Amino acid sequence: MQKGLIVAVREVIPEAYHRMCARHIYAAWSKRFRGDERKVAFWAVSKSTYMNQLTENTKQLKLLGDGIFEAVAEYPLHTWCNAFFSKDAKCDLVDNNMCETFNGWILDARTKPIISMVDEIRQQIMKRNVSKRKSVDSWKGNISPKAMEKVGKNELQSHDWIIDWNGEEAYEVTLIFNFAKRHTVDLSKRECSCRE
Repeated sequence: MQKGLIVAVREVIPEAYHRMCARHIYAAWSKRFRGDERKVAFWAVSKSTYMNQLTENTKQLKLLGDGIFEAVAEYPLHTWCNAFFSKDAKCDLVDNNMCETFNGWILDARTKPIISMVDEIRQQIMKRNVSKRKSVDSWKGNISPKAMEKVGKNELQSHDWIIDWNGEEAYEVTLIFNFAKRHTVDLSKRECSCRE
């Protein structure tokens, strides 16, 4: 939320891709508007992956009244809503928890002079790499257990979709419970219109 930093980065590297942390936006926004339904609506907007879904979730947020959507829209949607993110990065995160975690992880090192700080961070990363390598050796295959868990959940959800093949490398998938919800999957481009 460093406003001056945002301006400086845009001036120095204008072609860089910029995102804002939805968690920080929610924290600033939630001070004015409390309630579980508001929280759910905010995160639904933030995690929307395509425009029709964003439109539906935005309507739900607006229905809560009190100028909630206007307050959230003070932050440009394209910087914190997944529907606007480039899919080149292959990252669906809408917050910067990784940065926050890393900053917390190097807290002790950050109090030291620069050379000592960098050296301590280097050592921490080296030890972490060894630890992660040992963890990977315990896997039962080439795919991480967390990724396999996600594949399993997606496999269960796949039973809710009707699949129509176009005869080549694309498919149309339609939700059984809502025929208006359909997407195009193109295997040759490795794309789906849901953008997930």
